[in-house]
Amino acid sequence: MGHIFAEIKLSNPRNQILQPVIVRALADTGALMLCIPGHIAIPLELEIWSQGVKLLLQMVGQ
Repeated sequence: MGHIFAEIKLSNPRNQILQPVIVRALADTGALMLCIPGHIAIPLELEIWSQGVKLLLQMVGQ
C-alpha cells in the first residue's frame, strides 16, 4: 500500500479577504482531526482561543 495525497484548499471563513492556500496533504483515513502547521496557519490568520485567551501556537489543531 502506498501513500495517498490530496490537494486541498484552506481558507479562513472569518476573513474571506485573505487568499485561500492550496496545499498537498497526506490523506489519513483514520484521522479525526486536522493539524495545520504554523507556516500555513499564520498567513491565513487562524486563531485558537482557550478559556477566553487567544493562544499563539506553532501548529493549529489537536
